[in-house]
Amino acid sequence: MADFATVGGDPIFYLHHCNLDRIWESWNRLGNSNPTDPNYLNRKFTFADRSGKRVDMPVSAGDRSAQLGYEYDSYTKPPTAVAKTVPAAPPTDGGSAAKAGAPKPAPVWSLPDGSGKTVSLAQYKGRPVVVIFYEGYGCIQCMKQLNDFAQKARDFADAGIDVVAISTDVPEDLKNALEPYEKKGGFPFPLVSDAKLEVFKAYRCIDFDNQPLHGTFLIDAQGRVRWRDIGDRPFDDPALLLTQGKQLLKVTTASR
Repeated sequence: MADFATVGGDPIFYLHHCNLDRIWESWNRLGNSNPTDPNYLNRKFTFADRSGKRVDMPVSAGDRSAQLGYEYDSYTKPPTAVAKTVPAAPPTDGGSAAKAGAPKPAPVWSLPDGSGKTVSLAQYKGRPVVVIFYEGYGCIQCMKQLNDFAQKARDFADAGIDVVAISTDVPEDLKNALEPYEKKGGFPFPLVSDAKLEVFKAYRCIDFDNQPLHGTFLIDAQGRVRWRDIGDRPFDDPALLLTQGKQLLKVTTASR
């Protein structure tokens, strides 16, 4: 494969490029079309044929497999649509919370804030709560996420939904992170420390290398997870989550 003169005869190289050609032809057969720019279509490639004779071939003479005199046995088909899963509604009096698809209890936790005060999930029983997992004060994206949720804190409170954020910072670093907000009356919701990542792990907000991931959870008044987003980027759409929380409250009220 390292020799330009013989690379076309290498089986791995040959099969790899055959598959690329097949994928390109599949793409065309799915309703797409190749570029029409003359600068692209008229560009020529020079190579030697099997007899060693020079060939000058423009792109337009070979951008579909039929032009080259062959077809593949099969072509890629369009993907099958997958139905979205909708969070299960709270069970009625005659239902069962243990049935398939029912929401699962959120892992309990009790963690210190920057002042050493303990905050626990149990404190939020009876009200929905948004729990945000973030990667500490040094994470710029995390700070943007927290500030965006802070701007909506009053809207969440008016809707009867609490907000709390769990950080990878130690309590002392949490205290330092909150200093800029003291003159403004403090941060509108608690920030607590999970420096050992024990709660991160319980909520599966870690990767395969045990490094923290961003996570946002909506937990209902009974302590069950109703919505979640876990990934390598913070979830930063508080308006959407506020809407989800309001819908949850409506469903819960109607089921009583």
